[in-house]
Amino acid sequence: MAEAEAHSLTPGVQKGPTQAELVRQYLDRKGNIEREIQVLKDDLKELKEEFKGKIDLKALAKVERIKKITDSVDHADTFETYLEIVLDKAMARQISVL
Repeated sequence: MAEAEAHSLTPGVQKGPTQAELVRQYLDRKGNIEREIQVLKDDLKELKEEFKGKIDLKALAKVERIKKITDSVDHADTFETYLEIVLDKAMARQISVL
């Protein structure tokens, strides 16, 4: 009898799951998570299809990216000031071209 099997048969000694059981548990849970992720990706794709043509999804994605950056900045006031300066300068350039 293998040492691991003999050890698990010792009265009063509780042994945890074997390596094989742990690997199976891990792979099962990982597979479940990957399936859930795929379902969410499919849901997001359907949502985009539903709103395609109703709103500008590309522009909205860029706004979301800016929002994410703004939320991650340590000095939000400084960031917003700099952003306004850059946007005002860009706007002024556009107006001067007209």
